[in-house]
Amino acid sequence: MPDSELFELISENKSMSRKLEEYEGQKSTSISTAKRLAEFLGDQMVKDAGLACKYIIANKPQGAPVTER
Repeated sequence: MPDSELFELISENKSMSRKLEEYEGQKSTSISTAKRLAEFLGDQMVKDAGLACKYIIANKPQGAPVTER
């Protein structure tokens, strides 16, 4: 199976309708993904509304909340 097909099977896609800063105090996998993208690529990459997040949720560390994995 090609990598692209595997990623389609095990990944999730979410769109954030509002700007990241408008989600202050909330937790979700999309928000965590956007924050990590901002750390890696810079705040300018996630400043606008309509951010599309594609991610894979790891099962480790076991016992950790999904938003922290």
